[in-house]
Amino acid sequence: MQRNDAALAPVVVAGDITIDWNIAHVRERVASGLLTWNADDTSRACPQRGGALLLADLLDWLFNGPDDGGESKRQVLRPAVDPYHVLPGDSKYHHS
Repeated sequence: MQRNDAALAPVVVAGDITIDWNIAHVRERVASGLLTWNADDTSRACPQRGGALLLADLLDWLFNGPDDGGESKRQVLRPAVDPYHVLPGDSKYHHS
């Protein structure tokens, strides 16, 4: 059987990079079964890769499955951006 090298060619993902901000409201306590405001309530903004980065993650998962420490079947090339080191006002990225 002849090997088909095109089937193992790397996939290059390009496009707009966005940092998606998920905002979560965290309630610390519930007063008598009713949700009320209190000074201990907090909100958090959690970053997540979006746009082309999210697409690359999806393709990597589809081609190679969940990260189980095994050898990947197909390489997915993407920009190296760690959203956890991006601030909400960083003008280098689009934010949503």
